Amino acid sequence: MTASHRLSPHELAALKADHPVEAMIGARVKLGRANARGIRSGACLCDPVRGKSPLWLDTRSQTWGCLKGAGCGGGDVFDYLAQWEGLDFLSALRRLGGDRVAASPEEVAAAQDTRDRRRREQEEREAAELERQRERAWSIWTSAGPSAGTIVDAYFRWRGIEPLVSVSLRYSADEAYFDAGDDVDARPVVIWRGPCMVAAIRRQSGVFGGVHRTWLDPRLATGGLPEGASGKATIVRADGTALPAKKMRGIKRGGAIRLNDLAPGQARAVLIIGEGIETTATALQACQRHATGARFVGWAAGDLGNIAGGGLGPSTPHLSNDIRKGTGGDIEKDTTGRLG
Repeated sequence: MTASHRLSPHELAALKADHPVEAMIGARVKLGRANARGIRSGACLCDPVRGKSPLWLDTRSQTWGCLKGAGCGGGDVFDYLAQWEGLDFLSALRRLGGDRVAASPEEVAAAQDTRDRRRREQEEREAAELERQRERAWSIWTSAGPSAGTIVDAYFRWRGIEPLVSVSLRYSADEAYFDAGDDVDARPVVIWRGPCMVAAIRRQSGVFGGVHRTWLDPRLATGGLPEGASGKATIVRADGTALPAKKMRGIKRGGAIRLNDLAPGQARAVLIIGEGIETTATALQACQRHATGARFVGWAAGDLGNIAGGGLGPSTPHLSNDIRKGTGGDIEKDTTGRLG
């Protein structure tokens, strides 16, 4: 690239789109199939024998990163070329053809048509995968039965929560837990079966989106749980790796597990949003017991990302930094976002 032709932001974005980092990383490590959010996972770039497929690649934004520390780095195609091929920015531009003579209008239009086609195909694949996952989730939901009077009630009591009566909760007495291990190409197999609380995730429109499953400790049925136990099942691979007792399937983003909802004809209520079912139910029941003159509705998001979404704007240093420096200031009662 010469000083007489500098790439505009649009040209730079087009160059990235024409040279997806997905193909470069895929030639280096094995990547699994994209999930419903367009995320593929694979072996760690800097330590391929490291388990749990920590590498992630976003097929939509063509960005990547590693969950296991700074060794692998992360970013876009230029960051990949810098770290793994040792190229500075100008060298990376030459590697990607960014230093070529400006294309003709016909070539520019043809390249844009190709990018648009790839984007449409990607969106169609993602939509089809989301619907496939939603259909599977619906099958799980319709196969489950009522939760009232089952081990689900015992689980809530164990957690100090009054048993919930909710149309969003069901029970499966022998729910299969599938796991594929660390091999991204392995076919998932059943490694556990047991009692499970099944919760419906409803989208903003109210329609079914997916399911949230919590496998429960079978000892809840006999009262044999030791003090301090969580009440959730202990699920462990043959190699001793502990696995989470909760899974979600279907369309989660923007949806919620509605523990209760507005009563027919009721226009307003205080909405309580929590991460998990248990946290939300605890806050909901506390408000119902101790606050008068208001109706409360509790929705569980499933995870923190579904509450907050992606970050917007510049980040703010953690409050602990100010606390350590002694410059945190007073807590202001009437300022939005502060606690009084």
